[in-house]
Amino acid sequence: MFLKGGILEAVWFGKPALYDHLRIFGCDAFVHIRPKSRSKLDAKSMKGILMGYKDEGEMGYRISLPQLKKVIRGRDVVFNEASLLKMIVPVSVTIKESNFSMYSQKLNLI
Repeated sequence: MFLKGGILEAVWFGKPALYDHLRIFGCDAFVHIRPKSRSKLDAKSMKGILMGYKDEGEMGYRISLPQLKKVIRGRDVVFNEASLLKMIVPVSVTIKESNFSMYSQKLNLI
């Protein structure tokens, strides 16, 4: 059987593959802390970093918790991918004409 330009999972199972569970590696992840593990006034989530996915056959994510120096596996996770994208997008730099000509003359560019 040939794929004919299709994705293996779509051809094999006869329905399109789902990719909505995929997230950006390194983005902020907030892991839910179960009520048994916290007191009434403690925080309900813990901030971590997405490191990957659980092993095959399991659902969930691998989250690094730097404050505890641990990597945990969890399913109840909320992601903030926008925070990582803000760091990646380059910031535009404006150079004044007078400064540019002064530096270029020192370097003998003009």
